[in-house]
Amino acid sequence: MSNLKEAILGKLPINWRDKLATMKRYSITGHWGAKAPIVFYLCDGTTWHGGLCDRFKGIVSLYALCKARKWKFRIDYTFPFKLEKFLEPNSYIWTAEKGEKSYNTLHVKMMRLIGDNTAKRLSTGRRKQLHIYANRDITEEINKAYNKTYQWGLLFRELFKPTQMLHDIIEEHKQKIGGEYVAAAFRMQNIFGDFKEYDYKPLAKDEQERIIKDCIEAIESIIKEEEKPVVVTSDSMTFLKEAAKVKGVYPIMGTSSHPDTKGNGLTEKEYFKSFVDFYMLAGAEKIFAPATDEMYKSGFPETAAKLYDIPFERLWL
Repeated sequence: MSNLKEAILGKLPINWRDKLATMKRYSITGHWGAKAPIVFYLCDGTTWHGGLCDRFKGIVSLYALCKARKWKFRIDYTFPFKLEKFLEPNSYIWTAEKGEKSYNTLHVKMMRLIGDNTAKRLSTGRRKQLHIYANRDITEEINKAYNKTYQWGLLFRELFKPTQMLHDIIEEHKQKIGGEYVAAAFRMQNIFGDFKEYDYKPLAKDEQERIIKDCIEAIESIIKEEEKPVVVTSDSMTFLKEAAKVKGVYPIMGTSSHPDTKGNGLTEKEYFKSFVDFYMLAGAEKIFAPATDEMYKSGFPETAAKLYDIPFERLWL
């Protein structure tokens, strides 16, 4: 029955689906929050959100829209952790005040922009709060639509700074490195059977060994060419242990988890590594993303490069 229901809903125009979702979530007797226009970015686990940087893309894009239109912007991020545990407001206060969020059907327009690369559906909302799920970068489209020159990294830095705990961890790593460095990011998913994500299966042992060999050779080439320490990030502890054996490598060790993988039993502290990886990549002189055909072509390191507009290069192995 659920599959039939989803099939029927999938045939409806997107605006109708948004209306039905609003009616299901809120009620005409619900709390009437702050006066519109105001946009809430939602991340609550009721839909697929994507990885951490997909979520960052959606957040920054909605902030760009609000900045261009002079609307208020708020972030309601609770899945699978509260964002405030890792990032706090910098120069713009995005945390909602008590009673600011509306739960009244007549006052809310919910929109699901998951996988949507256009800003066309965001042209309304003056009379209602917009509660939006989003995971794509549309800042350039917003720049064109509103004649702006917003830069993704600057927008991100206006919104966020690391909490003190995250800041201290990052600084400890940088002090150990002791100076400038480049970075290499390896997104393995579940190639080695050590990263639970959706239904990806481990590869055969000989394929695993070949991928490790190719990636280690890529790291050694980067060290030789750049003549600087290489910070290595990965979602695989198996690979990080192998990379740590290479002279000149500084691996960011620790257990990783995809934030959209439900039921993994991790605590909030165990999600720290993704944020540490992001900021350590962003602090490099240059970011490389080596990958074999079997590896996932992650946008995570490319997004990290945007934070301070540093060079980024994919290496096909």
